[in-house]
Amino acid sequence: MNPIATVVAELALLGWLLVPLSLLLLAAYASWTSNPRKLAHCWTTAKSLFVALMAITGFIGLMLLADGPGFTTGLPEIGAQFGLSPSGLSLWMSMLVGFIGWVIIRYADDYLRGDSGRERFFPWFLITLVSVLVLVLTNHLLILVGA
Repeated sequence: MNPIATVVAELALLGWLLVPLSLLLLAAYASWTSNPRKLAHCWTTAKSLFVALMAITGFIGLMLLADGPGFTTGLPEIGAQFGLSPSGLSLWMSMLVGFIGWVIIRYADDYLRGDSGRERFFPWFLITLVSVLVLVLTNHLLILVGA
């Protein structure tokens, strides 16, 4: 196993884990603050996090494609240590959740502007997407039930 590929795989999987955690923290912050400028920044940050999720997922997919008999990244073994399942299905579902979340958050940002329920929608939407992402990413039964 190539040590550079192992380090890159660990960093990619760590990034894959940090995006749902960041979205969850962003949802908590957005439900706590009432400053309109900070809430607008939260919407922009959420859009960026969904794009980052899609980029990290695409990179992990490329690493899985490069994994072969001559070059092994050890991605499935490292993912099992983190409690993740970097398989083809979880990659496609993660990409789908990231893309649909990005589209909905972009649309809702414009559509709900001036609506009184905008502040309630944002944290609950992020919590829902984090739960779906945890369902997609995990390989542990108790974490799956918690999500």
